[in-house]
Amino acid sequence: MNMLWIDDLRNPNDFINTAMYSSVTWMDTFEKGHTEVEYDLYDVIHLDNDLSDENDRQGKHIFDYIEELLYFGKIKRLKKIVIHSDNSSAVRYMMGAKAILNDKYGVEVSQMIFKSR
Repeated sequence: MNMLWIDDLRNPNDFINTAMYSSVTWMDTFEKGHTEVEYDLYDVIHLDNDLSDENDRQGKHIFDYIEELLYFGKIKRLKKIVIHSDNSSAVRYMMGAKAILNDKYGVEVSQMIFKSR
C-alpha cells in the first residue's frame, strides 16, 4: 500500500506507523501535493488543511481536486483519505463529503486527531 502525506510541518514518521506502507511520499507544499495526487500512485492520502501557502491555497482545495479527479475517473487506486488537520471548520467541510465519496467511489474518508505535545 502506497501513502501520500501532504503537510507543511508534520513529518509522517513522527505521527504514524509508516512501516505499514510499502512507500510513503511526503509533500510539504500545496503545489507539490496538488500535483502529486494526479499520478494515481496512492492507496491512502493523509491530508492537512493549513499548508502555509502564500496564495492561501489549502488542503481543502486539494480535497476538492481529488474529488474532481475521482469524478472524471482519472484516479482509481485511491481507497482512503485521512484528514489530520487541526482546523476544525476545514475538517467539517471535508468530512461533509464522507458518505458521497464512500458510496460513489469506494473511498473511505476519516479523521485522525493528534494529541498536543
